[in-house]
Amino acid sequence: DAHEALLRIQLAQEKWRVNNATYTSDLTDLNINATSMKGYYTLSIDAGATSVGYTARASKTAGLPEKPPCDVDLTLIVHGASITRAPAACW
Repeated sequence: DAHEALLRIQLAQEKWRVNNATYTSDLTDLNINATSMKGYYTLSIDAGATSVGYTARASKTAGLPEKPPCDVDLTLIVHGASITRAPAACW
């Protein structure tokens, strides 16, 4: 659920960036809800998105089934050609 949501944000950000000077920090600009499809994660983009990057997050909501060791929030950091997915072991 979180992986799919963050990848949707990544794709939508690239489409947004084609027509704008910077990436956006606002999910509504991307027509993406702040809740993942299954409702297990709250989605956000950190303030301060720039022309070269942004950080998107999927934060667990109450009621998420336990799935150790990846029962954690997931982050996607895009900076230029560099993409970091954290924690790496959960991607």
